[in-house]
Amino acid sequence: MTLQASCVVNGALYQPCSSAPSPPGQALQGFNPSGSTVGGFLPGAPIPGQTIGPWQRPGAGQFGNVGRNLLRGPAFFQSDLAVAKNFSLTERVALQFRADAFNVFNKLNLGLPNTAVDSPTGGEITSTGIGAIPRLMQFSLRVSF
Repeated sequence: MTLQASCVVNGALYQPCSSAPSPPGQALQGFNPSGSTVGGFLPGAPIPGQTIGPWQRPGAGQFGNVGRNLLRGPAFFQSDLAVAKNFSLTERVALQFRADAFNVFNKLNLGLPNTAVDSPTGGEITSTGIGAIPRLMQFSLRVSF
């Protein structure tokens, strides 16, 4: 029984590798399907994926060398404040004034970075965090009797 290597070319799986097209000018990801050295890669040798910026996908059958938890999002910080004052109008009637402020310091809480690191927008943060709000204030008046 002969083992035939499979390879990935531009995201499509080909088995055996000899059936994979090799488009000119595009990087292959997988194994060298030809019987000769191509681009410095020996026959059957892994061909790394396309490089975009500092990132590169590993070839088929390879593990990457990036450490765990490499991409971390920024910290989430939000302070809320509530102030209330009670006034007695009569023995049976009371008035309460209350002021609430959410995200008092108006801190911008950013979202998580894009985890597709081999894309042009890899590692970029393009949104705010879940539950992040700008400064919000509300006032209330309550009459108890």
